[in-house]
Amino acid sequence: MRRVWVMALILGIVLVFSSLGLAASFSADASYLLGKVTVDGEDEFDQWGFMVGVSGELYPNVVLDGRFLNASEKAEEAGDAVATQTMLSGALSYRLLQEGDFEVLVGGGYQTYNRKGAEGDVFNAAGIFGKLSLALRPVDKMMLVGDVSYAPSFKYTIEGVEVGAEPEDSDAFLTGRVSLSYQVMDQLSVQATVIRTSFKEHKSVNLLYGGGVVLTF
Repeated sequence: MRRVWVMALILGIVLVFSSLGLAASFSADASYLLGKVTVDGEDEFDQWGFMVGVSGELYPNVVLDGRFLNASEKAEEAGDAVATQTMLSGALSYRLLQEGDFEVLVGGGYQTYNRKGAEGDVFNAAGIFGKLSLALRPVDKMMLVGDVSYAPSFKYTIEGVEVGAEPEDSDAFLTGRVSLSYQVMDQLSVQATVIRTSFKEHKSVNLLYGGGVVLTF
């Protein structure tokens, strides 16, 4: 529930600035995703889920964005049990460079990660991250966007039926995303998206890809 409130807060801020005429631009996107998750560098499972995001330029060159990802996977040996993971991030970025149809932004924010295993174990992590974003319009009506965020010390805890509650520890967390969109109508585009996340020490990797829509105002 807390994640829903955080996303609602980010969306509310963007909408308020937009309605007051202070936001230079506002966009929202949603995608359905499929892919694979590798756990502890060994077990690999199919997964499916969705990702939604909002972004607004609150002031010239200052961009606030939020993103939520929910994915599920099912292990054959776990019967009907389904493992789920969620990621929520909020970031504030500054546009360093804008040359024609190419722009570069740098910033940072706060991100949470939660994974609930099929057997009841829970992995919770959170921390601050740095972010680099690139955007390019290669041809008319087409937009290519990519961003990389890195959290060098993502604090986490593990709780489970067998392990009990382990003390807090930290791990590096890396997220990369690439989206290609094409405008089909005024304020409406279709997009293809690929996102990859990984923990360094836990050797847990998500690779998801899919498609969806983008609304721009």
